[in-house]
Amino acid sequence: MYFRTLAIAFTASLAVLGCLLVQSGWNVLTRRSPDFAQWVPSHHPETVAYLQFKSMFGDGQSLLIVSWEGCTVGDSTASSLIRTLRTRKKTWEVYGGEELINQLTLPGIQDRKTVMRRLVGIAVGADLETTWILVHTDDQLPVGTVMNIVAQAAEDVGIQREELKWGGPIAFANAEETAADRIIYPLSFVVAALAIAIAWFCVGTAKYTLVIFVVACFSAGFGLAIMDLAGIHPSTLMMLLPALWFILSLSGAVHLIGYYTTSPAQARTARLREALSHGWRPCVMSTVTTAIGMAALCTSDLQPVREFGLYAALGLVVLLPTLFGLTPIMLYLFDRGGSGSTRHPNDWWIWSVLTATVTRYRRAIIGVFTLIVVFLAPALSNVHVGSRLSTLFGKDSPVLQQCEWLEDNVGPLMPMEVLLYFPASEDVPNFADRVSLLNELEKEITTEIDGARVLSLGTLVPRPPSSRRPMRRAIQRSVYNQKLHAEEAAFQRSGLLHQQEQQDIYRVSVRLRRTGKETTSDPQNRLRDIVQRAIANSAMPETEYVLTGHLPLIRSIEQQLRSSLFVSYSLAFGLVFAAMIIGMQSFTLGAVSMLPNLFPTVIIFGTLGWLDLEIDVGGVMTASVALGIAVDDTFHYLAAYRRSRVGQDRYGAVEQALRETGPAMLFTTVICGFSMLVYMQSSFLPASRFGAMLCALLCAAIIGDLVWMPALLTKRRTTS
Repeated sequence: MYFRTLAIAFTASLAVLGCLLVQSGWNVLTRRSPDFAQWVPSHHPETVAYLQFKSMFGDGQSLLIVSWEGCTVGDSTASSLIRTLRTRKKTWEVYGGEELINQLTLPGIQDRKTVMRRLVGIAVGADLETTWILVHTDDQLPVGTVMNIVAQAAEDVGIQREELKWGGPIAFANAEETAADRIIYPLSFVVAALAIAIAWFCVGTAKYTLVIFVVACFSAGFGLAIMDLAGIHPSTLMMLLPALWFILSLSGAVHLIGYYTTSPAQARTARLREALSHGWRPCVMSTVTTAIGMAALCTSDLQPVREFGLYAALGLVVLLPTLFGLTPIMLYLFDRGGSGSTRHPNDWWIWSVLTATVTRYRRAIIGVFTLIVVFLAPALSNVHVGSRLSTLFGKDSPVLQQCEWLEDNVGPLMPMEVLLYFPASEDVPNFADRVSLLNELEKEITTEIDGARVLSLGTLVPRPPSSRRPMRRAIQRSVYNQKLHAEEAAFQRSGLLHQQEQQDIYRVSVRLRRTGKETTSDPQNRLRDIVQRAIANSAMPETEYVLTGHLPLIRSIEQQLRSSLFVSYSLAFGLVFAAMIIGMQSFTLGAVSMLPNLFPTVIIFGTLGWLDLEIDVGGVMTASVALGIAVDDTFHYLAAYRRSRVGQDRYGAVEQALRETGPAMLFTTVICGFSMLVYMQSSFLPASRFGAMLCALLCAAIIGDLVWMPALLTKRRTTS
């Protein structure tokens, strides 16, 4: 009766606490991350230049591009949609291609047809008909709400929501949110269900599976509660953390229950005492080392990577009290039926065969593994990191298909800006030389960079006079300068010229294809070379310039991701090595333990380097994460090996350690690795690759733990 009452009270308390954790989790999952520009720290040169550009020419992050089949210059439906949006959202700036053409048509300077031809790829397609509508928002509405407002207005003027083609930063941000809401969240539940199903198969009884499930759920819940208390706006990739906490705590619970069920003692308290005695040190040390691997990501300058590492580590800190608090209590209250035996795969003959095989061929095994590491290690420097749109979403994703439609029918979407700084003139500026430089830039950019389109004052105004007669050319250029000087106010309204006290800043807006297959830094480097060459060959070689826009930010992010990969992994490796030496109380065991844990990273990332394949932010995070997780099994194995060395030779200790911890090592790898494969179904590629690479790393780690490490520890048993 006492145990029944205690069990009911305990269950009720868990239910109440669970409700509170669910509320905290919901609070976190409904928040959103900051805008793209805040990925790179404000002190970086790329960010400084971009913020200065925004202060002069506006915020490109608040832009939404919309079009559809039949959206053409002069289309009455497009005009109706523009009027409807302006009526409903008076603070928004909404305009179409036709309005831009009318605004930039300057009587006496540039006629309409010439403007349209020069705006091909900027505001009108190659057919001189297809166009798009640009929506600039100035409020803090969620991106999904903005798109719903535009879609509702479109339906009111007769355009179905399914017909709309979306582009621009708002559409891309909404695609990430949709990936979280409709893909990552549902898949996370599938991950949890699959992990529990595998755990049930492994432990063999429903009551132990229930214990594992409760511990895992509460561990994930406490991690979300920390994020809720911190009030952060998580990135889409951080939505993987609950599933990560879930499977890590599940892995720890499997190890504890493994010690509990294999204990020879009959009394529950004795079995619990022995399980905690054998399991507390490896569980604590493995969790600490995993947290170290996560926390090493905090060295990154990128906010999403840094936050991922920080909150992953904090979630692991609260995982320990949850694991050692709930697991023994639930086993004590609910496991009252005898010894509670489960399947005992530690009695499988495979462990004897594995030990004998590893011992017999230990030198060959050590040689093969060493050669693999030596062969693949140099390729680590060839790992490419990407953060383009094509590395975030699959080819079949709606956002990529719509982006491709817009680029095929109107123009490229990837913005990059060149700002030219000319000294301000007290009299009439020398527009002729300035426009000549702009024209040369446009010619070189569109010639040397495939698919590029350029918009500047040089695109819109007539070419400067080029008469061979000096006197005539001087008069023509003077008249030319006077005409353009009279239109300076219109140029500033067009967003192509910004004047301040001592400088005139001309904007050269370059558009590149988002769906292109350019190499990592080629477009930016080529553009820099073109600008430098054009300025040097112009009549104004002292002109200063700045490259800014999304592309430099993306390149900065890619460089930081690559730096984060090596710096965070090196730091994690060093700290985990130190923790292994302390935990094992042996430098030799600590050194031996790190070799199998180095193997997964070298073989997976080295292979990617040799194949010249690109990884994204999800792949970058897996290295430190997998190192911490892989060490979990290593700790349990080495702890069992040290216990087994008492009264046995190395051969016997290796076999006994494999029998004692081998099943749990296999189970945790299957649970953690194969359940994460569910994320491969996600069209959000960082999540998909995160799951795939984590599974591959863990599979490589278990091979190292079950084959390479025993080969390093054992030696051939001699017979008398």
